[in-house]
Amino acid sequence: MYKKALTVAMAAATLATLIAAPASAAVAKTAAVSQAATPNIEIFYGEFIRIKETDSIFECPQDEVLIGRAHYGDETNWTMSQCGRIYIDGERVSVLHENWNWNTRQKESNSYFLGSGNQVIVGRQHLGDENGDTRHKYGTLRWRGSELQLTSRYWTGFMKESSHSTEAGPGQVMTGRRHSGDENGYTAYAYGTITVG
Repeated sequence: MYKKALTVAMAAATLATLIAAPASAAVAKTAAVSQAATPNIEIFYGEFIRIKETDSIFECPQDEVLIGRAHYGDETNWTMSQCGRIYIDGERVSVLHENWNWNTRQKESNSYFLGSGNQVIVGRQHLGDENGDTRHKYGTLRWRGSELQLTSRYWTGFMKESSHSTEAGPGQVMTGRRHSGDENGYTAYAYGTITVG
């Protein structure tokens, strides 16, 4: 299952919908449930972050994780990041944010980030243009005292950085990102499916 780059018009419409959606919106990204005993996993839109790409830093609010990103133009243009709130059987999942670690930085034009184990992305910092440094902040998901697992992990196909939008599927969260070149280069994302037990 691979995400494909949306056209600019489609991506803009998608992001406009995300911006307009209230935090209490009834629309949720719900994982398929095959049995009554299987926990119901829902991800609701949370904080929507719009910042200039160059010299930027953001972190999803407490108990939210990154579920989508879009960028248009070069490093002087806007990057949009969509955070999400996770519920299992109506109970909010907690997200334990790790500390920022500057030692994890990489040159943006040749960067590869992938959370280890069950880590999800909760924040990102980028300095300068494609020759500047990028780093990501990770977190882990906990529900009823246990760490949640991420399964069925995969990478999307490559999308042109200067004109793309991506979003997790039902029951999924962002776990990685890689980028090559400048704004005309390509970006891909890693996603994983939240699994209980």
